[in-house]
Amino acid sequence: MTSKTIRILGGDGVGKKTLMGSLIYKCGLDMHVLEQLQGNQIQRYEEIVPFFRKNGIEEAFRTKSTRFVLTEDTTPDVAIWVIDAAASGESTKVALNTLRDELLRGVVKPVEKLVLVLNKMDAIEWSKDRFGTLRRGIQESLQTTNIGQETTHILPVSALRGANLLDPSDESPWLRTTVEGGEEDGVTLVRILDQ
Repeated sequence: MTSKTIRILGGDGVGKKTLMGSLIYKCGLDMHVLEQLQGNQIQRYEEIVPFFRKNGIEEAFRTKSTRFVLTEDTTPDVAIWVIDAAASGESTKVALNTLRDELLRGVVKPVEKLVLVLNKMDAIEWSKDRFGTLRRGIQESLQTTNIGQETTHILPVSALRGANLLDPSDESPWLRTTVEGGEEDGVTLVRILDQ
């Protein structure tokens, strides 16, 4: 199994710990660690990362082909930038400017891909219009950076509910594509990471 580094970025309160905790819980817990979490009354995804850090447990999860280890390096294999899809227009503008500025300054330089996660889509009832507006804003912000469109992915999720992390959400049918045989196929974070 290949091992890669992953860095999760974004502003305060956007759901970074919830996203990583959800990925760890759904894709990386062994029974021993699960028992530790239960024994310490850890009941929410956002509590997992601080518990791991406090107890020296490696923050990692596995997909079908790769093991991802959380890092603070400026050159991770994969960078995930979390944006609060439910935030006000001004907060979103600040988040997009911060994203652009930090990419330009080299705060993070993902080696393979940058995934922009639009979190808390459940709070805005999975609005396709809001997703489209945010997507256009992100694409405009990235035009002045050296990050290529071919290595950039934009995905709506609900980290708290696990929507579009492992399985496609029924709440975002507009994100699905028709594949061979006429079946619909949805995009998920794990599929993007495995590409």
